[in-house]
Amino acid sequence: MNIEEFALKKPFLYHLTDRENLKLIKSDWYLMSTKKIALASFSNRKMAMNFLMNKRNSHEQLVVNDRQYKIRDQKPISIKVLGRSLSDGLSTGDFIELLNSRVFWWPTINRLERHFGRYEEENPIILRVKTADLLALNEHVEFCRLNSGATRCNHTYNGNAPTRGKDTFQPPNLYLNKIASVAEVTFPNECFLPEDVWIGSNPNGPWKKI
Repeated sequence: MNIEEFALKKPFLYHLTDRENLKLIKSDWYLMSTKKIALASFSNRKMAMNFLMNKRNSHEQLVVNDRQYKIRDQKPISIKVLGRSLSDGLSTGDFIELLNSRVFWWPTINRLERHFGRYEEENPIILRVKTADLLALNEHVEFCRLNSGATRCNHTYNGNAPTRGKDTFQPPNLYLNKIASVAEVTFPNECFLPEDVWIGSNPNGPWKKI
């Protein structure tokens, strides 16, 4: 994957979050993965890992030093279908932890709209950044060819979801698919925000710089 070419063809990236998280985002100017938040929130690692390896059927709230983080559910995951779709000897818990260990951005309005549709009634906030600016600050970017957090069955895969495993998320030098194939842009652990960040309440704007 050529980063410069990707940024030209996908000039903006989008991140959906609970509106109540915006105050913390403005304060820290970076996003943390659920895993990083959970490891700081729970009293011991065993409890944190139990949380991180099990599907969230509802929204959760984690507290770190009196700071409250709203964490979204994982309802689009079917554990049964996921289990049939994994490779590399991964368990469903392994893969859910893999999801929880990264920050996700959408590379197109179309994909953002699909995700937004699930939470529209909750009045979430959308962050928009220039792709080139975000990638310049976060060299640990990893690309994904599918919606990793959803397990919609597909007849192409004999009624299963697309196969996923250890190579689901790939750094630029290993991602050999076309730019148009990128479904998610992810960052393990955390993601620092560039100087210019816009917010909106709808995938089509309007956008306001924060």
